Amino acid sequence: MNDLGALAIGYAAGEGPTGTTNNVVLPTASANGTTIVWSSDAPQIIDAATGKVTRPSFEAGDAAVTLTATVSKGIVKQTRTFLVNVLKLAKSGGNDGGNNGGNNGGNNGGNNGGNNGGNNGGNNGGNNGGNDGGENGGSNSGPDGGNDDGTGQPAQPNQPSEQAGWRIDPSVGGTISGAGASIRFPADVFPGAFRAYIAALTEDAAGKLPDAPRRVSRVYDIAKSAPGIFLKPVTITLPFDNARLDAKTDKVGVYWLNEVTGEWVPLNNASIDWNRGTVSGETNHFTKFAVLTAPGALPSGQQLPALSDISGHWAEASILTMVGQGYVKGYPNGTFRPNAKVTRAEFVQLIVRAFGIAGTDAKAGAFGDTANHWARDAIVAAHAAGIVDGYEDRNFRPDDPITREQMAVMTARALKLQPIAGGGKNAAFTDRATIADWALPSVAAAAEKGLFIGYQDGAFRPHANATRAETVEALTRAIALRTP
Repeated sequence: MNDLGALAIGYAAGEGPTGTTNNVVLPTASANGTTIVWSSDAPQIIDAATGKVTRPSFEAGDAAVTLTATVSKGIVKQTRTFLVNVLKLAKSGGNDGGNNGGNNGGNNGGNNGGNNGGNNGGNNGGNNGGNDGGENGGSNSGPDGGNDDGTGQPAQPNQPSEQAGWRIDPSVGGTISGAGASIRFPADVFPGAFRAYIAALTEDAAGKLPDAPRRVSRVYDIAKSAPGIFLKPVTITLPFDNARLDAKTDKVGVYWLNEVTGEWVPLNNASIDWNRGTVSGETNHFTKFAVLTAPGALPSGQQLPALSDISGHWAEASILTMVGQGYVKGYPNGTFRPNAKVTRAEFVQLIVRAFGIAGTDAKAGAFGDTANHWARDAIVAAHAAGIVDGYEDRNFRPDDPITREQMAVMTARALKLQPIAGGGKNAAFTDRATIADWALPSVAAAAEKGLFIGYQDGAFRPHANATRAETVEALTRAIALRTP
């Protein structure tokens, strides 16, 4: 439907999805005869029926709300989600003003704060400094400060204290630095404002993590206040001990710890400055990060293959990530065959690897046709974890191609997503009626989390055989969803 792409929410003048305080307009019909029904994951903040906005309290902070539009015409239905950041209410000036604070100095105002200094105003804050304003904040800086440093230029995010973190305005982005690490956020990186935190782990704690001998930096625990992955790549730069390495022979990179599997995974687009002893990489989520030595080989010691048939493929990025992590491999002739079918056993093996599912007694829960199968241990482990079931004849049929609805169910169970009874409104695919009753609740739950979005025609194609590219893409999204 063309109406889906043209659908837009109406905002008050000067407002938009990254920051709104007034009621929004949610259209219910289009000129082409489609009807639009809205739902909200936070109706107490945005009422989907009326568009009424109720701002959260100052203490509760900004609220990121997901609005879902279901566009219908006849029997055809499609959905589109919108993320809206509703700004918190302002806090009135209060107690604990800073030393020599000006008239009506805000709470925890900094030293020598100007008149009407905002909450947590920084040192020497100017008149009417905004909340959480940075040091030497200029006049009339906006909420949570840092919008104007007195020069007319946007100021970088500022950290009032280690515990408070840095407030990131997603409309402008910025760079933060702490404990030797730095993070650069591009504009429009996230649906709403959030706080970012950087902490360096103690050597005792870091030494207990996997691959400690390869580590040539401190381990950084980086987090943010709002859940969800970033909409654009975020660049992390970490310092490392370049005196221990040879720039001509050693290779290093920023790695993130997959706490599900216990593996360190390299970030994409690495950039090394040997003179300064820093290395950068891009990520779409936060977790623990460190600089590790890396000979450019998989854990087995084999060199990463150059795949000749994925350039420009829609799943190229996910394929490279999963290959680099060692979950999947290319073929000896240098191809990946992204459109090849995947068997039930192959997908189970991927699930077990990706989620670090512990093995169990190979004799327990074995199916009638898996006793001598190469993937028996993985199948048994997945069955014990409640991820897979066999057929009524007590067989698993490991070499059958896996269907898309089977893949969705296994992925949803691995993530422990709550099935949505009857499919709710979240599986609004054009061929929803063909999804098996036993699969629909899990398909709906997976669709709600963005694991499966269907094809351009709005279909899910539940009985189609999943391809190598589709399975890799689904697991890449699932791993990111598991990692805050």
